[in-house]
Amino acid sequence: MELKNFYKSLLAIIMALLFACETAYYPTTGGGTGGSYTIYFDTDGGDYCYSKSGYYGDEIVLPLPYKFGYTFRGWYSSSGSYYGRDGDIYRITSSTTLYAHWGTGISQTFRISFDSQGGTYCSDRSADYGENITLPYTTKNGYSFGGWYSSPNGYGAYYGGGGETYRVYSDMILYAYWVLGENTIPSAPTGVSASAYSSENTIKISWNYVTNADYYEIYRSDNLNGSYYFVGYSYSNSFSDYAPYFSSQTYFYKVKALNTYGASAFSNVASATILGEINGVGTLVIKNISNIYNITNVYIGGVSYGSISKNSSMSYQLTSSNYRVEVKDDYGDDYIFTAYATIKSGQTTTLTYDADSFY
Repeated sequence: MELKNFYKSLLAIIMALLFACETAYYPTTGGGTGGSYTIYFDTDGGDYCYSKSGYYGDEIVLPLPYKFGYTFRGWYSSSGSYYGRDGDIYRITSSTTLYAHWGTGISQTFRISFDSQGGTYCSDRSADYGENITLPYTTKNGYSFGGWYSSPNGYGAYYGGGGETYRVYSDMILYAYWVLGENTIPSAPTGVSASAYSSENTIKISWNYVTNADYYEIYRSDNLNGSYYFVGYSYSNSFSDYAPYFSSQTYFYKVKALNTYGASAFSNVASATILGEINGVGTLVIKNISNIYNITNVYIGGVSYGSISKNSSMSYQLTSSNYRVEVKDDYGDDYIFTAYATIKSGQTTTLTYDADSFY
């Protein structure tokens, strides 16, 4: 009686595996054109797996075959190219046959070795076929770790970075890839200088390149010991500040270097002075396009010019020059909008204020 029940259980297991092999999903619709293609499965003595059909570009889920006493190692082409194992996605491009590969025994253990290429040592790992392992971290002075590859120097297949998982199918040696530059924030830029071009109303700032900096931020102040405000960024070692200036005013600049790990300290201070003055009278228009907030005070060049209601604008006749414009609204006491305006003779300059976008 017990032997009879054993054979019943074994038959149920075999039928369940066969059903899983037969019911692999493939889309009923696809974006491809042309005729239908068929993917055949040669199980090499394992249970039969039905072929799957679809159009070019359709995807199917590879089935799971069963062969008593063997471990399924995946689906391969006739030339030995690996296409995945049960549950993986296969993209149809033509009719073909995929061949099941088998390992002897119920389970197999594989060894994964890590060649850190001069980095800190990583011990070997062992895992059964199809088991996930966590890839180790490694460090190397003066370099950033770029992940584990199947060949040295970042060549071959990429298998992941430290802390990521890798599914084991065979013995492997993985190689660390290194990128010059430490995993630290860059140092502060040096050699910062500023040059004024009065005819263009421009100040050009330059500095020395910083190792492992991705880009730079430039800050300006009209007072050596005052607050410095962000004015722009650069991916090179120079920046042209086109913002308008007050005539004969000296402006001060600092630069920061940045990468994905953070920002450096400020550089040394550089300064430049725009000379000359534009004569005549021009018009400054300030538009308040807020649907909610009124402008309670406008300061132009340090002089108060009163308020502007929501959804309205005001025009100001000003002597041609460069003005700092500050706006205060009825939401709070701070001046939350600051801009610079160049007023030229016979011309109109417009500034738009939208408090709705600030709150």
